[in-house]
Amino acid sequence: MAAYHRNLGAAYYKLKQYEKAIEGHNKAISIEPKHSINYHNKGAAYFRLGQYEKAKECFEQAVELDKKQTISYGWLADSFKELGNFEEAYKNYNRAFELSEQEDYKKSAKQM
Repeated sequence: MAAYHRNLGAAYYKLKQYEKAIEGHNKAISIEPKHSINYHNKGAAYFRLGQYEKAKECFEQAVELDKKQTISYGWLADSFKELGNFEEAYKNYNRAFELSEQEDYKKSAKQM
């Protein structure tokens, strides 16, 4: 059931109906509160609405639940940047970069 609401939220996001996307992700969160992607997707919708503080809070929750969520660190950094907190933006961009380097290394090691 959570996947249904997550997918519905994603569909509304693609249609740029961000308020409805947030509603879908809220329902997914109520069913699966420990699934980081629910918070990430909700944060992306808030970001598109220009509600950067709410977006930041969602991305912080996403990375709290999954410390290896590279994309959420990137969006979190973007949110901090939009809020004028460049030091936190820099830290989170670096974290996203570090994680992506680790992922690239793991991929290349598997190909050896």
